[in-house]
Amino acid sequence: MLESNDFTVIMDWQGIIKEFIFYAESQNLSKNTIKVRKSLIKRFSSYCKANDCNDPLNVTRKLIRSFMRYERQTGMSASYVNQMLITVRAFYRFLIDEEYLDEDSNPTDKVKFMKKTRKVTETFSDEEMIQIINAASNHKNKFMSSRNKLIVMMMADSGLRVNELVNLSVDDVSPDRILVRHGKGDRQRVVYVTNILAREVLKYQRLKKSYFKERSMLNPEFFFVGFKGERLRNDGIQKMLRRIEPQIKLRESIRFSPHTFRHYFASSQLRNGADILTVSRMLGHADLNTTQIYLSSIVNEELLESAKATSPLANLNKQK
Repeated sequence: MLESNDFTVIMDWQGIIKEFIFYAESQNLSKNTIKVRKSLIKRFSSYCKANDCNDPLNVTRKLIRSFMRYERQTGMSASYVNQMLITVRAFYRFLIDEEYLDEDSNPTDKVKFMKKTRKVTETFSDEEMIQIINAASNHKNKFMSSRNKLIVMMMADSGLRVNELVNLSVDDVSPDRILVRHGKGDRQRVVYVTNILAREVLKYQRLKKSYFKERSMLNPEFFFVGFKGERLRNDGIQKMLRRIEPQIKLRESIRFSPHTFRHYFASSQLRNGADILTVSRMLGHADLNTTQIYLSSIVNEELLESAKATSPLANLNKQK
């Protein structure tokens, strides 16, 4: 309950969560972010109610920490639990901004994130990338062959996120640059287009125009479209990758996913002499620390081979 000058405001989870979501929508957040926040805050409220806390203003730090431990014990990753905490913090920041709660009464203060185990990620080798490009272009339909080939080449040569790729409009792509209008955090950026990629862009545009010339179902807005002219979505990229995966001989440690193309782009850029600030901007990271963390998880095969060559024991044996 919230005390007012002349009456008491009764606050319940259902009503205030609805207000929180309306507020999130007014902040121009993406539909996916709003969907995730709604799901996570409902999960948190269910835990609170199960522990006899039916008023959001009565939540304590102890209860939040207990919830985080519970989620971890039920098998949730530290990353997932931390995302929960981010959502809970946003919820209580909303309550403070709306003057439902005093700043000093924020229960999320001093609640720390859980430590995450940083996994080492292996990415494609150049030889594997050649296989991927060849497999992607192996389609009996010329339009689909060109589209699939361009998709994998664009992911490998520009570092675009899959969501950024499928949201490209016809006007966003030209033979010399790509305008990413819908980047993470609604940030825009411009990505270069190399000559080799430009040729594939022009070829795809020509075949797309020819293929849909006699068909009226083409979505004219989006750059990448499906077989029937419909807007291509994230799962369409995933299905395409699953279809071509059997044709490629990848190492067992490699995850064949759109995000691995992004890792390949970043590691290749650094290997070929790009500085970390440039790579950070091309990846669309808001902060250089994000790029450093991101890159620290990537195994550099050349670095491993170099380390073997300079191994103390290996060189010790050479002196015998």
